[in-house]
Amino acid sequence: MIDFRSFQKATNNKTSAQELRNKVLVNVRQYGPVLPVTVSKSVGLNTIMVGAMLSELIANKLVKITSCKIGSSPLYYVVGQEDKLTKIRDYLSQKPRQIFDILKENKILRDSELEPWQRVAIREIKDFALPLDVTIEGATEIFWKWYMINDEETNKLISKLLNPQEEIEEVKEVIKEPLKEEIKEVIKEEIKEKIKKPKQTILIKETKIKVVESPLRTKILNLFSQTNIELLEELTSKKTECSFKIKFNSPIGHLTFLAIAKKKSKLNEDDVHIAHSMGIHEKLPVLLLAKDIAKKAMQTLEDKGIVFKKI
Repeated sequence: MIDFRSFQKATNNKTSAQELRNKVLVNVRQYGPVLPVTVSKSVGLNTIMVGAMLSELIANKLVKITSCKIGSSPLYYVVGQEDKLTKIRDYLSQKPRQIFDILKENKILRDSELEPWQRVAIREIKDFALPLDVTIEGATEIFWKWYMINDEETNKLISKLLNPQEEIEEVKEVIKEPLKEEIKEVIKEEIKEKIKKPKQTILIKETKIKVVESPLRTKILNLFSQTNIELLEELTSKKTECSFKIKFNSPIGHLTFLAIAKKKSKLNEDDVHIAHSMGIHEKLPVLLLAKDIAKKAMQTLEDKGIVFKKI
């Protein structure tokens, strides 16, 4: 089983652990979105202990974590505080900040219509840009939606973007106004161009992974079964790598982790950084599984708060 004795050292019993969790949770609810160092100062606990408590609260879906960071730290928040996340905008680098403003104004963006730098930048603001797979006449495209709009508004905006002829009646009403002849002609030409575009049917769907059977996957699933680890969801499936959302018991209660298994003789620092990024994306602490890990990568492993287990 996974060794969580480090957690036990920090808490004398389950009751005290629960009190600490509640203390941290109340602080996030009161001041979130908040930096971990701020929580540490407010509740009077060291940053390591606060980090452990926050990771557990995230695993139990009581607290959320941002992908974007202020400095080197993400923000922690609870459901209902999403609108306050926009304060991160001022801490973004130039390109992500620009695409942030563009997406906020337009609400919906079509990936194929973005400039190359915009495609890169929009993938860096995961907290605000949510990807959608949209099927248009049998072909699937990626669209990006502003994180604060609901499904109904999303469907209307995508339909409006794909079927501009729906706006023609509104434009015709404008033509009725006493405008100059040249302005009328310009608007009429715009209408003609919009009419030329056929109405497109759209289907928004979720993407499912294709499971790839491999010795690595079989070995990891057997490990989960033997150690009473509950498999919640399979996220990636390759011959040399697979990842899962898992749940298991610990001295401080049930924990949910992102388990990443790699078919490598020895992991390096890049592997640790990639695993950490995946954990941020899934908003879960990480359990990294492999045959071995390089000594230089061990410090990075500890700095990122990743649990490693040899397989």
